[in-house]
Amino acid sequence: LLEKNGGSGTSGDYKTPYAGDATTQTANAASYPLSFVGGLCNGTALIENDPHLTGARGTHYDFTGQLDKSFCLLSDRQFHVNMLLNGYQGAPPALPASASSINGKDSSTELHTWIKELGVVWMTADGANHTLRIVARKGKQQERGYGFVSRIEIDGKVTSLPSVGETIATESGLMVTKVAEEKEGPFDVDQFQVRVVGLGELDVRVRVAHPLLQTPTEAEAHINVELSDVQMTSAVHGVLGQTFRNTPEQLQRAIKYSHLAALLRHPVDVDKPEGKGFLDGEVEDYISSSIVAPDCKYASYGTAV
Repeated sequence: LLEKNGGSGTSGDYKTPYAGDATTQTANAASYPLSFVGGLCNGTALIENDPHLTGARGTHYDFTGQLDKSFCLLSDRQFHVNMLLNGYQGAPPALPASASSINGKDSSTELHTWIKELGVVWMTADGANHTLRIVARKGKQQERGYGFVSRIEIDGKVTSLPSVGETIATESGLMVTKVAEEKEGPFDVDQFQVRVVGLGELDVRVRVAHPLLQTPTEAEAHINVELSDVQMTSAVHGVLGQTFRNTPEQLQRAIKYSHLAALLRHPVDVDKPEGKGFLDGEVEDYISSSIVAPDCKYASYGTAV
């Protein structure tokens, strides 16, 4: 969303593509490339931690969802991604019950959720549907030796977890590669590259939650997802996918937050929970019946061109 003049490593000034009157703003926004490698915020669109999202045009927003429900992250005609959210309600056990806030949010009643499972559905040229399911490990003991992923399923069948550098490949065009383990601050991170040939590529990172947000029995190992290369159509939707749409509604929402971000010279969070006022519909509209079911209200999977 924001471009910085002066090149890498220079101070420069932030600018926005949404300049001029309303007609010019909409035209400029619509012309920004969204069939892409990545989005327009540092080349990425992503969802991470509890869950924070960065949309295609750089807007930041949260989507806490509901416990133990699957939600549509991205849905397009031949490619669909769901996330299963897990967590707990109330103040984190590591903090006193009287603690009033974490990062400025009420901690006594707040719902804390993370992505526990990731489901990918895709359609091959012969019209067949295929699925991938990645499940983060449950439990308190989350040493590096065990890894943070407990199971990978392809078309409903459990497959052996790959070692670093190994790739699982299928005739349906799926490739799952485990890449080098890294650190994310103090946290160990398991990394996977998920690619469906001709449709999409996701960077998947799995780590535990901050110690203050863990419970006595659950380290909250969770999945973070970055869209690194996804071929989208105008039908794309979902909690993250809709930010790539060039509809007047999406463009005007992007313009609103772009202006404020350019003024403050840093990204701006959507000011209401669950992306309300920025996302279409209600939280319930994004619920899928299972982690590999492309059937939320806004699902476009399987629709004709």
